[in-house]
Amino acid sequence: MSIVKQQVSKRTLLATCIMALGLTACGSDSDDSSSPAVSSSSSSSVVSSSSSSEQSSVSSSSSVAENTAPIVNAGADQMVAAGDEVNLIADASDSDGEVASMIWQQVSGPRTPLTVVDQASGHYRFTAPNTGVDTTAAMQFRLTATDDEGATSADTMMVTVSRVNQKPVVNTGNLRTVADQANVTLGATAYDPDGEIVSFEWQQVDGPSVELESANTQTASFMVPESEQEQRFRFSLRVEDNEGAVATDTVTIVATTANVPVVDLEFPPANGVYGETEIDVFGKVAVVGESELTKVTVDAGVAPVEASLGSDGHWRANNVALPEGETNARVMVSAYDSLGRVGYTESVLTLSQTARTGGGELWVQSTAMVLAPNGEEAWVLASGTQESDLKLISIDLSSGYRTDDITDFSDVSLGESATTFTDIIYDSQADLFYLSGWSEEEVEDPATGEVYTKGEGKLVTVARSDGERKNLPLTLNDEAALIGPQGLYLHSDGSFYIADEFAGRVIRYQPETGETSIVADESTLDVKVDSPVQLGWDDNMQRLLAMHRSSATVDLVGINVAEVPAYSTMISLGESVSFGPALLETSEALAVDQLNNRAFVLTRNADNITAINLANGERSVLVEDVDPRGAASKDMVYQAATGLIYVVGGEDYYQKLQVVDPESGDRVVVSSSRF
Repeated sequence: MSIVKQQVSKRTLLATCIMALGLTACGSDSDDSSSPAVSSSSSSSVVSSSSSSEQSSVSSSSSVAENTAPIVNAGADQMVAAGDEVNLIADASDSDGEVASMIWQQVSGPRTPLTVVDQASGHYRFTAPNTGVDTTAAMQFRLTATDDEGATSADTMMVTVSRVNQKPVVNTGNLRTVADQANVTLGATAYDPDGEIVSFEWQQVDGPSVELESANTQTASFMVPESEQEQRFRFSLRVEDNEGAVATDTVTIVATTANVPVVDLEFPPANGVYGETEIDVFGKVAVVGESELTKVTVDAGVAPVEASLGSDGHWRANNVALPEGETNARVMVSAYDSLGRVGYTESVLTLSQTARTGGGELWVQSTAMVLAPNGEEAWVLASGTQESDLKLISIDLSSGYRTDDITDFSDVSLGESATTFTDIIYDSQADLFYLSGWSEEEVEDPATGEVYTKGEGKLVTVARSDGERKNLPLTLNDEAALIGPQGLYLHSDGSFYIADEFAGRVIRYQPETGETSIVADESTLDVKVDSPVQLGWDDNMQRLLAMHRSSATVDLVGINVAEVPAYSTMISLGESVSFGPALLETSEALAVDQLNNRAFVLTRNADNITAINLANGERSVLVEDVDPRGAASKDMVYQAATGLIYVVGGEDYYQKLQVVDPESGDRVVVSSSRF
């Protein structure tokens, strides 16, 4: 989630910015762009345009020759096919000086990352993206040249991409264990990225012969024949799209005697990408009747590892070796009971640091995420530099498949939006998403005539059922209650808490009554709360948790909201850490592990997951470099049922949803979006 660094009072800062004259920009001590902007107009440049070119020059007195802007030519428009390599070649000259820089930027069309081939000559390159169901897609690019005195000129060109059919995608799932004489359903996830699937064909490829029902549909079935021995069946599914492209996948069904142990694999997930040579594997086993669980083994094709067993059926196998030189590994789990019966499950991992997984909708940047209550999908709030980058994406945690069908932010008929969003939560009772953020507008100061950019905090709801969006006009004393809201927290009692860093306070909102009140601010005792950024809840102590950013540190503060006025206590002070890691220079996300009485903090620059003991405030790093590129992860969610942490983020145009085991630090990519 986006974070804004501030060292002074936010209200003082905004007031100073608004009243200042001749100031071109105002903000924090950070280059973070996700903060409400406040700026004034400037008359130091004159911009003129002709056709698709734009020029600007800096005014000077009559005694000094006026600088002439460079001449720039973006080149002729191009026609290419999806997947082609496209070169953008710059052409610029300056009649009275030198061209200092040439920069290409995408203006419109399907998003694609630009690779700099030679910055000095302005040579960029990209791969033409898929057009989806459209026959063609138009992409516009702008070339901007700047001379040695700061004058700029720009020109644009178009690239038209023609469609190339993409083959369908099919996933029949992993190995399954069923009972003898069971009626087994064979299902699959299948989709076509740029058309439709027109045929399905199931076939048996191994095992005792069975008769398949509905073999030409997405879901087939068969009856397991009676046997006193374990039986294995293997089936393939062939799918074909409307242009003749084909994809296949296979699945193995193991039929055993009744009442075998039921194995639940919690980590790693059923499918994913993993880049290390060993992995910890854990889950839970349920046995039936009078039998007892006697052994669990995990084998990825190198050497079986016997798992340690817990009294409640949980098991864990550490350092399971993965095959070297292979592209895939099947992590097979076998659970044995005291009657000699065996239950199975497996995970299929792609062994790579960079391989893609999942499919469907692409996204440029990550802002925040939330898990569905059933634990089967994640919702990611995506963003970028263009309006079309704003999306609310659903990710299936079992397959990694992504869809963007909750709401269309470009459709104004669905309701209001915002310039910048910062966080998202989900209210399962109302079936609503709540999004915090702000909008910006140009405003003229009536006293001075200066024009500045005014930021207005927003809380927007999105209906999961139909995508309708509504802005909630929160007020305090007849004034807007929000300026720059960051973190959100929805309590089980229906109370809604908002960390407004720029207003320097925590707001409580009651959706049923519409009542809004200040919970904590700079006047709160014993610890003032004037820079809250993320929120959580400590159920053991019945207090609100707030990551609080002062001028140089990040502190974790507990707020007793049951008292009026609320009072706060320091849980972990950033500037006096005597145990654990270096100071938390900035935080991206906060999550709480109630069972172990600790909070997790995702740090920004180091990109670590740090645990804070809620009893004594001690800090320790659990996971280093969640994303090896550093400062890339943007949000995390802790799943109490499995003890796993989900983290989203990455580089522009290469975003990942990872699942992390906090005990070992192992992380598996569940879904990745790469342009």
